[in-house]
This record gives sequence, C-alpha cells and structure tokens, in this order.
Amino acid sequence: MENVVGTFASHRPQESIEKYLSDDPAFPCAAMDKKYQASCFQFVVFRIGELFGDDFEEVAKACEEKVPSPYDRACFSSLGSNAARANRENPAEVWRICNYVAPGEGRVMCFAGARRELEAEENI
Repeated sequence: MENVVGTFASHRPQESIEKYLSDDPAFPCAAMDKKYQASCFQFVVFRIGELFGDDFEEVAKACEEKVPSPYDRACFSSLGSNAARANRENPAEVWRICNYVAPGEGRVMCFAGARRELEAEENI
C-alpha cells in the first residue's frame, strides 16, 4: 500500500517512502484480493500523476494499460480534471489530451472530468 499512500506521506522521511515504491502504478492493487481493489485503485490516480506529471499521454496510457475496468473510470476522469487545471485558457489542448484516450467510455470520462473541473472554477 506504500506505493499508493506514499504519495501523501510528506510528513515521513523520503528514504522510508522510496524503498517501498514501485514504478508500476497499479502496485499493489492488482495483486490484492478483489474485495480491497476498489479502495486501493481509487488512490492509484495520485501515484500515476506522481510518476508521469504533466506527460498526459503517458497518464492516459497508464490508465488504459494498468488500471482494470471499472476502476479505470476514476483514472480517466482525473486525467481530464488535471488536463483542464493545467490548460484553463486553452480548451483545444484539453481536447487534444482527452483524445489520447481510446474512443469509448474512457474518453467520455476524461471529458467529464475536464468539464467538472472547469465548472467548479466558474463557481468559485
């Protein structure tokens, strides 16, 4: 679980975090018993963001390849939200980023995440 919650562990010494982290963003969720996977995968999005930063093409690829359905919906939604936050003044760029996701539900979730982020900004 350190791979997932280690992202939030800024209060701990870095060495104690890094020795448990993996470059596999789905670790350890994919190996867990199914009854724990939903809880684990809801935090994988943060690890993916930490691994790939603003390389949205890599984030989309990780969501598609590493996060199984139905948990990938949150990953794609977060991708859209992060894309919108990074490109508030450039909706064409948000469109381009969400199009890294294959056509289908994942892409729809990316656009939905972007829309929610932009609407939230308007209501502040």
